[in-house]
Amino acid sequence: MSTPMPTTAVTGPPALWLRDNCPCGACRDPRNGQKLFQITDLPAHLAVGEVRGSVPAAGGGPGWEVVWEPDGHRSVYDAAWLARPRAGRWRRGRRGRLRAGPARRRPDRGRQGAVGGGGPARTGPGGRLGGVRG
Repeated sequence: MSTPMPTTAVTGPPALWLRDNCPCGACRDPRNGQKLFQITDLPAHLAVGEVRGSVPAAGGGPGWEVVWEPDGHRSVYDAAWLARPRAGRWRRGRRGRLRAGPARRRPDRGRQGAVGGGGPARTGPGGRLGGVRG
């Protein structure tokens, strides 16, 4: 029986990222979880083909099965893993690449420089920090 999947679980993360994170024994070493393929080994026109809900995941909880096109590979993702905030929060990074999670905060510019904060470092003769004797 097929169950509609929450849209953020499949449409949030790019298909290539989701397939690259397949947890099956053919894709991951069962002893240490290391990925057994390169992302460049995946089909060029990868797409989500069929999705079934209410299937048991590896951890015993509920999961979602994804059948990939064009190769027919089957991935079962733990429903709790798919529901994590990163799966629904995609943004473009500085170079236009998709990244998971909220945007990184830039450091407070007023605290850079001198130890202890308060403003930019002041240098004296010879490029040494002001007030430092050497």
